[in-house]
Amino acid sequence: PRLPALPGGLAAIGLSCPYAARLTLCADGAGALHLVASRIGAASTTLDQDVAALLQAASWADAHADLLEAASGGKLRRVREAGPVLHLVTTDARGARPLLDTGVRVHLATPLPEGWATHELN
Repeated sequence: PRLPALPGGLAAIGLSCPYAARLTLCADGAGALHLVASRIGAASTTLDQDVAALLQAASWADAHADLLEAASGGKLRRVREAGPVLHLVTTDARGARPLLDTGVRVHLATPLPEGWATHELN
């Protein structure tokens, strides 16, 4: 699924994790893998479920780094070297507060007339 807002500098790569298909796999300009969970309109999942999906996808990405790089069409080049970076995009900053002191990067999504803006919270 396409997120209405991605953290700055990230581009979706069109691949998915078979164990956490609702996440968006992205690459940054340096070729590192970023896993993005969205809490925008995600009433059917809990914060705990989103974190569990991020961790499960990170483990899968570590185990399949070479395959991800080969399948990405050159967008990913540093999966094994850098490891996946975990992100949560949400419209509820208060609800994501428990994650601010963890390794998950939390981004507040704000609707704009022409789309969405994201603001890094940690």
